[in-house]
Amino acid sequence: MERATPGAEPDVLSGPDIAGRVVRGGALRAIGFGVVNLLGILSSVILLRHLGVSDFGRYGTVIALVAIASGLADAGLNMTGSRELALLPRGAERRRLLGALLGVRLLLLVVAALAALAFAAVAGYESEMIVGTALAGAGAALIGAQSTLTLPLVVDLRNGLITVSEVLKQVILVVGVVALAVAGAALTPFFAVQVLVGVGALITVPFMVARSDLAWPSFSREDVRRLAIVALPVALASIVTAFYVRTLIVLASLITSEYETGLFVTSARIMEMIGGVALLVVGVILPVATVAARDDRGRLSYVLAATTKLALVGGGLLALIVIFAARPIVVLLGGEEFAPAASVLRIQAPVVLTIFLIYAWTAFLVADGRRRALVQCMLIGLVALFLAGGPLIAELDAEGAALAAVAADVVLTAVTFRAVRRVGDGRVGVEANYLARYVIALAVGAGVALATLAVGPPVVAACAAAIAFTGATFALRLMPPELTELIPRR
Repeated sequence: MERATPGAEPDVLSGPDIAGRVVRGGALRAIGFGVVNLLGILSSVILLRHLGVSDFGRYGTVIALVAIASGLADAGLNMTGSRELALLPRGAERRRLLGALLGVRLLLLVVAALAALAFAAVAGYESEMIVGTALAGAGAALIGAQSTLTLPLVVDLRNGLITVSEVLKQVILVVGVVALAVAGAALTPFFAVQVLVGVGALITVPFMVARSDLAWPSFSREDVRRLAIVALPVALASIVTAFYVRTLIVLASLITSEYETGLFVTSARIMEMIGGVALLVVGVILPVATVAARDDRGRLSYVLAATTKLALVGGGLLALIVIFAARPIVVLLGGEEFAPAASVLRIQAPVVLTIFLIYAWTAFLVADGRRRALVQCMLIGLVALFLAGGPLIAELDAEGAALAAVAADVVLTAVTFRAVRRVGDGRVGVEANYLARYVIALAVGAGVALATLAVGPPVVAACAAAIAFTGATFALRLMPPELTELIPRR
């Protein structure tokens, strides 16, 4: 009876069991991410083998262009919405804010899709790519609406339902790609699958979100104005993020050959799939960090330290795997035709670690209201990307693009670290002693992999690196205690 009134409901984001809920929710999202990526690998294999290097380069260019447009349309609304909804009790006020978020997002999505279409025409893209831009843009609008409507699930830590939603979208994508490949379709129909994914995702919303949290689009001037004030700095940062690595793809399409662009698109696509793991951290931790920033600064510092350690361990593990298994990964996805992309992927592998750190720290900057610092960091990173991208791509083609990505990410990681230190107690959980042990763990993983590589194939070396690094992280106590406590003990 006490829960009948929304204001009387216990705060799901600040209860005594919040650490366990976050870890379990993160584990669910990680499992779902694994399933999504296995399905994504399947669709990528089919696309790579069916389309070939040049057509896959065209496909990747259009998807990158539309991703930039949809990133612009997001305008920081999802991240801002997650933060603001976390501060409101369930009821009319939350529903009103959600309606305003949905209305503004739909409007921006339509404008951004039209802008992407205009760019494709002005840039002289082929007719197939122009039609593909229109289809992919429509799909992005539908998917964007669905992601906004499911924000209450994020705020309430309903990670199981979020996982189901993400897996379902990927299943629709894979089924569409497989059906078209079997039918021997040309390039254009593959873009239409994005529309199918968006329609399927929207249909599931009423079955996942509580009726009290469903909202229709709202265009109230007062609500839009309030959102603009809160979201504008995050929007600027999101715009820069949307332009970030995808800018290199567009630059490559204008500077180098279609073949070299296809090689970098292949590497960037793999990086994007791996980066989705880092986004899980943001999705799970942002509402918790928001409430902690408001109510308990000590808890905020503790969560920041634990999240940083998790980002270092997760990013280091995956970076080692990519370095030693680069060739098997690209050959598995596209066949021997794509083997030259292995060197590009190997160069870009350190970006895995920087992505984990940047995404994790970004969540805390937003949670603590440090939006201006976030914008400054992203702008510095984008400037570094342009300064490095043009000359390196012109000189080294796809490998130059990979080098530019690494250089820009190192700069962005450094400035983001400086900014996030003001959120916690200045250490961010990476004191000198911890860093020394972390470097030892990386060295152990790399050393074991190199020794294995001398007598075995790269896949075995990558597995050996993962096992050795994981063992070292436990032996050196690098893992956050919330994770080690979940391991069954005798």
